[in-house]
Formats: sequence, C-alpha cells, structure tokens
Amino acid sequence: MSDGVKGIVVKRKIFGNAAEKIDTYEESMEIEAPVSVDEQNAAREQIKRILESFIQAIAPGVEAKVSYACGPRTTVYKIDMPENLRGRLIGSQGRNICALRQVLAAMSGAAKFRAIIDLVV
Repeated sequence: MSDGVKGIVVKRKIFGNAAEKIDTYEESMEIEAPVSVDEQNAAREQIKRILESFIQAIAPGVEAKVSYACGPRTTVYKIDMPENLRGRLIGSQGRNICALRQVLAAMSGAAKFRAIIDLVV
C-alpha cells in the first residue's frame, strides 16, 4: 500500500464441496485519495463550458446563462434561457435533460462531488 492510504482487510469464507473445509483469505483494497479543491474547481468550470456548448447546439444564437453555486458537497448549475426555448432543452418526455443530467453526474462523480441542474423560471 502507498503511504498515507489506509487499507481495508476483507475476510471471506470459501466452502469446499466435498470435504466441507473452510478456507479464509484476505484481500486488501486501497482507498482513493481525495480530489483536491483545485481539481474540483477545474471540473466545475469544464462542466459549465459543456453545458453552454450543449445549449448552443440545441438553440443556436440564444443567450443562455449558465452559473453555478458550490455547497459543501453539492454544486447546483443554474441555466437561465428564454422561456420559449426551454422545451428544446427539456426534450420530448424529458429525454434531453435526463441525458444531460446523466453526463453531469458522471463527470462530477469522477471529481468526487455531486451536481444537479436547475432551470431558472
């Protein structure tokens, strides 16, 4: 194990078929080091740029504002765009916004924070 990283020892029992013999083994798992604040902020800015480019792709020439507010564990991305074009962002039965939220969750999860999208009304 690397320095400063604590490991977890897991003991599992394996049952043999004929002899009913019980063997145990140990498996060590490394715990990932936390992501630095600078890396999280860089990921937040990258997600903001991706959201802006997505909005420009579905509604070209539209002035949409994407801002975010950071909490202790969650980042809220607020999207402010004209009301008549929000339907394009949401998509048929919410498909666009659901897909965008999945991408957002994957990217923020890799940076070890939670993120949600809020459409400003």
